[in-house]
Amino acid sequence: IHSEYPNKLACVDSGMLKIYLKQGDAEAMNPMKGIPENDKYDEGTPIPFYVHYEDQVEHAAKRARLVEVEEPLTAETARLHVEKGVKSGKYKAPALPEGYTEAPLHREEACRIVQKYIKAVRAKTNKGPDGKFPMLGCSGMKGIGKTAMLVHGARVLVPELEQDPSVKAVYMTFNGGGAHKKVFCKSLQRPGCEKDFDDAFGHMLMACCGVELDVAQCLNFDACLGVCRSLLGLGDGGTVVCFVDEIGDLKEQCTPALSALMAQMDKLHGKLAFVFAHIRQDVLNEQQTASGRRVIPMTLPALPLDVWKVLLKGTKWVEAAAKHPGLHQLLLACCGHPRSLVDGLPAALVEVPNLLSDPSKAALMRARTAIVTECKFNDATDEYMAEVVPAWFNFVNMLDTGRLARDGLLISVNGKHPEAAVELLQPLVLQHWVHRKCELNSMAFHLQEAYDSDAVVGPDAEKSFEAIMYHYEAVLRLAVKGKVFTLRSFYQTSHVDPSWGAQEVTARVPKDRNLVVWVPDFSDMDKVLGLLNQGFLVVSRAHGEVGIEYLSPFVDVESGKLIVAAVQCKFVNTKADSWTNIKGKMLTAMAGLLKKNVQCFPVVYTTRDRCTINSAT
Repeated sequence: IHSEYPNKLACVDSGMLKIYLKQGDAEAMNPMKGIPENDKYDEGTPIPFYVHYEDQVEHAAKRARLVEVEEPLTAETARLHVEKGVKSGKYKAPALPEGYTEAPLHREEACRIVQKYIKAVRAKTNKGPDGKFPMLGCSGMKGIGKTAMLVHGARVLVPELEQDPSVKAVYMTFNGGGAHKKVFCKSLQRPGCEKDFDDAFGHMLMACCGVELDVAQCLNFDACLGVCRSLLGLGDGGTVVCFVDEIGDLKEQCTPALSALMAQMDKLHGKLAFVFAHIRQDVLNEQQTASGRRVIPMTLPALPLDVWKVLLKGTKWVEAAAKHPGLHQLLLACCGHPRSLVDGLPAALVEVPNLLSDPSKAALMRARTAIVTECKFNDATDEYMAEVVPAWFNFVNMLDTGRLARDGLLISVNGKHPEAAVELLQPLVLQHWVHRKCELNSMAFHLQEAYDSDAVVGPDAEKSFEAIMYHYEAVLRLAVKGKVFTLRSFYQTSHVDPSWGAQEVTARVPKDRNLVVWVPDFSDMDKVLGLLNQGFLVVSRAHGEVGIEYLSPFVDVESGKLIVAAVQCKFVNTKADSWTNIKGKMLTAMAGLLKKNVQCFPVVYTTRDRCTINSAT
């Protein structure tokens, strides 16, 4: 009995077994008549109970829960206990999560980086002159595929490297309030152990092996890692690769924990490697400044914008998107975000079963809400968005994108050309807020109008782009209300004389929710100028028949005089007209402004000249 329960009390004397029972268990043993009825015990006090060893021990073991002896475990007794558990098969190597055996789509470079890093650690070829290994950190917004990348690394990439001496992988996560993180935090809560991050990680590793917490807490990091190596079947020269997910959930403890774990990696000279995942690359980069350690960044961008065509091939989504612009816009708004496409779209169909056949505005709104909820983007409150959205469009005082990255709302989007990657405020989240606030908020109103115009754009619907552009200009004006800026910063392009646009201007913003006003044409210039002086964007219903779609007003800071941009849109799939002819028409159209001594200049929103570039770009 004692050998089976080394931390329980079971004393054998003269053929009798003395065990300690809790009050309720002792009463349950009544058929054995072992306790005098007149004996009294305080509740919770272990009760001595004697049974005949030969006849009653098996019955007692089945009926009673043995009570742990209130004496502290030592490192030595804990070590012996764990060794016995390893030999008996009671403890197992940490199990890897299921799935993720197929290579993640468009993550070939990330897979290459992981394998190259592990090889270099094992060979000790990437160790710096200071004896420090570099740290590999996988980063990206929530739902972008960090977990998939780490589990794939543990399940597939590491086994592909296996040789003699071998390499084995474990996966651990600090996500949410999971069991792993709870063990880690409990370990740090012990008196005097608040900064023992490496030992706490070792105890977390032991919990994954099934070792009891009180036993694990008697072991230091080296002992814990030794147990894990034994369970993984590694020899003395093998390497344990720990894929550690969501380490950012440790918050202020993240940086010191990273430092402690990497110090252990340095000490073990290639027998231990870490691959960390964090939502923010800048936090991982703090290791470089905190300890002088080189950091290898592995930021996961979104998949290509049109990846939905591959992921949804053979489904009804593809056919429905070809018929309904709103659905096509919804798929593009996913921006190649894996969780939005893989988990969010099915959630949308559960919420709106007839979405694909009848994608009304209300249905699309409910679908977006379902995707936002499924992807856990709904942490962004209305108050938060009301602050962030204007800051996002403010080109004078640029928003610190680190905040959006920290909050999981910054998505890096690659088109067909990775070098042209851009960072976006998550479009689904933005449109979700816009649709709910467009009746009261001027910026939300103009964004909604731009979305509505975008949803009806077809292959040859050149004129539909006008509304997108003047509503977008309205959004920019609202974002820089009261700010001083230059025309060059408002109309950002390299296709202009370098000396143009340096003068400082402001944009007047009327109190109306709608900053856009339509006129039949620009023939009544006095009326047009009156609207421009109030800050309205003036759109001609003649739709460019005189060479201009709309007029956009600014005020020169130095002189206080009106400056007007005369805007034309030439988004075409075929070759544009002669640029000389376009410019001539616009100058003719500006004659009315020039006669009124108003400073003006032409602006053309266009695709690039198809004669000078490859059609694929």
